[in-house]
Amino acid sequence: MEKVLFALFTVLLVFQACKKKEGCTYPEAINYDSAADEDDGSCTYASPIDTCKEEQCIYTLSSVTDTALTSYTAPNGDVYTTSGNYQVIVKNVAGCDSIITIKLTVTQLAVIGEFRDGGVVFWQDGKGGGLVCAITDQTSATQWYNGVDVWTGATGSAIGTGKTNTAEIIKDQGATETDYAAGIANAYKGGGYTDWFLPSKLELTEIYNNKDIINPIALAHSGELLGNFYWSSTEYNTDWAYFFVFPAGISQNHSKAGTSAVRAVRAF
Repeated sequence: MEKVLFALFTVLLVFQACKKKEGCTYPEAINYDSAADEDDGSCTYASPIDTCKEEQCIYTLSSVTDTALTSYTAPNGDVYTTSGNYQVIVKNVAGCDSIITIKLTVTQLAVIGEFRDGGVVFWQDGKGGGLVCAITDQTSATQWYNGVDVWTGATGSAIGTGKTNTAEIIKDQGATETDYAAGIANAYKGGGYTDWFLPSKLELTEIYNNKDIINPIALAHSGELLGNFYWSSTEYNTDWAYFFVFPAGISQNHSKAGTSAVRAVRAF
């Protein structure tokens, strides 16, 4: 009888020795049990990032469309300076990989003297836009008005007002394209563009300020040098408007019945 009891006790000890201890086996967990042989799924963590084990990660896919001026910094820190489609990998809130596809358009700042958009850049706005002037004169001598002195209200002189001035002039002077400065500028279709206009007083000033850059670029693209006198779209009064005297580098008011050249500009 004693031999039987001893044998049963021995078997029980062997069974207990072979049985694996279950518990939390991940060291990052709050309730980690260093004596556990087998994980029982009871682990708890201090923050969501701790829960992302390699075998538990759910990889996420997403896409964005974005624009940038000059350069773009992606969520993973990579910097792109050209347009295109890019894939970057970042960690999501759980610490797992998130793959992001970026459809990116990068706009570069225009450069004064650059030949683009039908003409030569003479002003840029620092945001990717700007103004170009035509590479040729649209006429060497024409009147500002259409033969009748009227007040058109085209008084804008600042950069960015030439287009509005031109529209105001045409509204009051009519669309007889070959008869007067604003109509001729508006009718120009250089580079295939149809939105040319007569520059304002300060837009003409910028053309003058950059004439030494504009002239060789215009010549290189079968254009011509800037001349001496150019109409602006800026009105002075019922009878007079401003023109720019290139030899002197100044704007002056001049009878609308007088004649000057036209060099159209457009925005991009």
